[in-house]
Amino acid sequence: MGSWNPSSGEYNLLPMVAGGLAASMGALLLVSPVAILSALAINGFIPRTLGLVVRKLFEMMSGIPSVIFGLWGLGLLVPFISRIAPPGASLLAASLVLSLMVLPSTIFMVAQAIEDVPKEHVEASVALSMSLYNRIRAVILPFTWTRVFSILCLQFARTLGETMAVVMVAGNIPAFPTSIFDPIRTLTGHIALEMPYAEGLHRSSLMLSGLMLCLPSLALFYLARHFLERMRST
Repeated sequence: MGSWNPSSGEYNLLPMVAGGLAASMGALLLVSPVAILSALAINGFIPRTLGLVVRKLFEMMSGIPSVIFGLWGLGLLVPFISRIAPPGASLLAASLVLSLMVLPSTIFMVAQAIEDVPKEHVEASVALSMSLYNRIRAVILPFTWTRVFSILCLQFARTLGETMAVVMVAGNIPAFPTSIFDPIRTLTGHIALEMPYAEGLHRSSLMLSGLMLCLPSLALFYLARHFLERMRST
């Protein structure tokens, strides 16, 4: 299989596609359970006043520029990973930075979805003396899973489109990752790094990279909208 080497006429984009998908999927795998459990805790385990404060905190954190997360990853996370498996800038670092970047907004939106569960359903489950676990399993999750899935689709699209934070911590080597400690390059980082000096076929291949980013994002937005409309119709 070819590699990325424009000087030799090699324009293989698959390593960047694999790197971007791996980083985004890794971030989503980290975020999903943490966000759902945190949202459940906000709505069921801690006092309501404290829950409102925590939600406001996550709402404000979701507005932090992504480059700040990149600086944190470059200054603290990459050196820490480097002690375990050099060089430190890697798929793992990119996934962790992306997960921290989208975690506050994911928690906030999932918590809002859980709060929108009809009060009469929750009150009926309490009247039936259902345990908290059964209340979550039989009442909350069936009502919210479509919205949660839509939220995760949107966050996946967001991680696919992130550029600067990933460029700072991923290592930016156009090669297939074989472990979580390998450096990667994503399509967004690939465009940002090479577009300033690209010409001819090199530039055209970067334009193709942009199209390859648009297609999965459009598909994810369609899925999110489809599941939301399905929820409204039921």
